[in-house]
Amino acid sequence: MKVKKSVTVEVAVTVEFERDLVPDDEWRKVFYNHIRTENDLAEHFAFNAVLNGITELTMLDGWADKDNSMMKVTVDRDPCYEVGDV
Repeated sequence: MKVKKSVTVEVAVTVEFERDLVPDDEWRKVFYNHIRTENDLAEHFAFNAVLNGITELTMLDGWADKDNSMMKVTVDRDPCYEVGDV
């Protein structure tokens, strides 16, 4: 018998970055049009750290020419889980 569950995982991510990394209009024409604010950029960095395992700035499209020291992402290694029936 198969068991099917829905699992929600919450992790806290701390993102620090130089304000200069917030893209301008010219950059957005080529890369990510949805990144317009510091919050958008923090979400983008956190998403890539958690779901793609990318925590180095130079590994992200659009920032390969930047120095890794301009961004730091820390993922909380004590996530919260919630399991429920589907």
